[in-house]
Parts: sequence; C-alpha cells; structure tokens
Amino acid sequence: MLIFVKRLFVPLSLYLFVSLSTAGLSSAETGNDVVAAALKVRNLYVYGAVGRKVADLVVAGFNLKYPGIKVDYIDMSGTEVFGRHMRDVGGRKVSADILWSSEIELQAALLKDNYALKYHSAESDNIYPWANMGDFAYATGFEPVAMAYNTKLLSEQEVPQTHKELLKSAGTAVFKGKIAVCDPEKNRLSLIYLTQEQWSVKNFWALVKGIGTAGVQQFTDYGALLDSISGGSSLFAYSIPSGELFRRAKSDPSIGWFYSVEQTLAIPQSVIITKGATNPDSARLWVDFLLSKQGQEIISQNSDLYPVRGDAEGGDITKGRQRLPSGKAFKPILPGDELTRFNDRGLRRGFVLKWKQSLKLVK
Repeated sequence: MLIFVKRLFVPLSLYLFVSLSTAGLSSAETGNDVVAAALKVRNLYVYGAVGRKVADLVVAGFNLKYPGIKVDYIDMSGTEVFGRHMRDVGGRKVSADILWSSEIELQAALLKDNYALKYHSAESDNIYPWANMGDFAYATGFEPVAMAYNTKLLSEQEVPQTHKELLKSAGTAVFKGKIAVCDPEKNRLSLIYLTQEQWSVKNFWALVKGIGTAGVQQFTDYGALLDSISGGSSLFAYSIPSGELFRRAKSDPSIGWFYSVEQTLAIPQSVIITKGATNPDSARLWVDFLLSKQGQEIISQNSDLYPVRGDAEGGDITKGRQRLPSGKAFKPILPGDELTRFNDRGLRRGFVLKWKQSLKLVK
C-alpha cells in the first residue's frame, strides 16, 4: 500500500481559503499554557483517512493559527491508520500523535483497549453532546444512513417510510424481487449498519425474513446497488451511506432518497489523541481546531459530512430537502460493546449465518 506523507508545505490558494482572523496568534496573546507548550515542541504527527482535500485545508488552517507547529500528515486508508499505529506500538516505535478516521469500529477497538489519551476539549460545550466520546475521542463529522428508491417507477406516496411499511410492501407483487441491500458478508459498512439495527429496530429479523421471502437482491458494493436502482431492476434500497447517495443523485434524477423518520443511523468520523503521543499539547490544539466553528466548516463544506456543532454552516448535503430526524430517531453509531463485539470473527460469522438463514439462502 502506498502511503503519502503530507508535510506543512501547502499551496497558497489553500491558505487564502482558510484565512483566519487569528493567524499568527502567539502564546503570549492567548495566555494558554497548552499553546505555549506546543510551540516549544513545534511538531505534530497525524495518521489520517479523511480525504486529501479536507486534510490539506485543515492543515493549512491549523498552520495559519499556529504557524510555529510543523504538521506531518500521513494520508492512508482507515484500516491502515489502525494497523500502522498497532505496528508502531508493537514495535515500540514512535507513532502518530493523532489518529483521524471514519473507521468507527477500529477507533472503538482502540478506545476499548486503552490506546487513547483522555482530553476534555475546550470546544466540548460547543459540539453535540454525543460527539464527545467520554473525552477519549471526538466526532469531527458524521455520515447518516439513508434509503433510496427509483423515482420513475415509484411515487413518493408508494415509498415505504418505516420498517413496518417496508415489511408490508415486501409482500406485494410490485416489490417482489425489487428490494436491494448490500451483502453484510462482503461489505464492511453493511455489516456495521445491520448489526446495529438488530439491536435498535423492533422485529428486525422478521423484516429480514420478509424481504427474503420477497426475493431480496444483494450487492457487494453500493455503486452496483445504485446502478440497479437507476436501471429499475431494483425499486428500493435499504441502508446506504448518504454521501454516496447524494453524489449519485445529483447527476441521476432517477434516484430518490430520504432519511427514515423512524430511525436513521449515522457513522461518525472521529479523532483520537494516542496514549503514547510524543506531542500531546500540539495534539490537543489539533482536536480543538477540528471542533472549532472554523474547523467544522472546513470539514463539512469540503466533504459530504454533517458538522458536529449547530453553529457551523455545513456543505451542500446539509442544505437539500432531506432532513435528519431528531430525538431518538437519530442514532449515531458510537463506541461500545454493541459495536466492538463484531470485531470478533466468530460473532461476525454467527450474524452472517443468521442473515443467510433468514433470507433462506442456507438451512
């Protein structure tokens, strides 16, 4: 796997984009001991899997605010963020100060096994309460899970809006063989979504059996699934990352989508300060910057993620007609036993077997 190191040299256009009124702020001006300590060390090492565009802009913005701190941002996949850090620790090598990724189940494993440094961010009171994961990790954005349908073959009135309605629709001739889902055996995100729903959706396994009886179509990836919706071989698709849906629907009017008012899951992008961080003060400033209004707008406006604070202006995905449900209907997937238990290979196999049995694919 190729790993690209992104150092602090960022194009001038990025500096102009994230220009801050606090550029060049010194420790003397802020009176902040953390800033003073960070500026003495002048280093920060980040392992990240958030996309090159977002990373470059965040690094540029952070450097404008703290020009004395040199940021080494190493761009890799979410799996590699976890694996690289574990290899570093196992080999007693200096590792990153920051791990920043949307692989929530791997971030959860790090928290469970005590690899994160506790820090109460100065921005804690400004973000949604759930985005502070016990001061050991913070959500820096989130991607809701949505439903999709073919707008040319189904009217909005015909689209099942709840799990109960979907189960009822599955029994009709119109939906027979026309319901699509990604295979949890072959798709990591689908496994996370479905294992979470089994705890929170009433009569979840009855629903799985119902769509199985109707002849559900399974896909290995969401691109192929959306192709089936666009082409009409599927009418309705269950549990899809909203970012991918949003990008596709912008150029394909045959794809409609919505958030379930009954329950909408969300995957957070999260940041952790590593317990063995060699530059913990710089890492604390980085976390505060990501959670600040400025940092949140950089992240959200250059990705298809929602910000984790209400006063930050989000990107295009937050401004469409699809509105997130509130209260108990909105369920971010957070670190905990319900998530980390399926890191165990045996439990994954058990869930997949029950899934196949419920769909009548195996006995």
